[in-house]
Amino acid sequence: MQASSVRQLKPTKQIKQTKRPQKNKQPVKGGKRLFRLSVLIMICALAWGAINFWDQAGKLQDRKQRVSALEQKKTEVTQLNDDTKREIARLNDNEYIEQKLRKDYGYVKPGETLFYRPKSGN
Repeated sequence: MQASSVRQLKPTKQIKQTKRPQKNKQPVKGGKRLFRLSVLIMICALAWGAINFWDQAGKLQDRKQRVSALEQKKTEVTQLNDDTKREIARLNDNEYIEQKLRKDYGYVKPGETLFYRPKSGN
């Protein structure tokens, strides 16, 4: 009874089925190129960094040697400066001046006789 009352509906518009795009089974060439290019750029950057590091390490070693030599020279000059200051202070003493004149220039006081010892030349 009720089976006859059910009617079948006809679709008024047909729904078009769209096909999904199929994935290419072949790898994308542009992606590989981009990856290779980025790897190449990274390798070049690392090589550049390593070369600069090596160069800077050599320069740093040279600078350390130069600083060491300059510090040694500074020590020598400081010692010479101290000796010169001591000599200047002693030159203000009359007894030192007299001793220096007698020793270096052979001066004698009036009434003194200067005797030379012959140097032994073996």
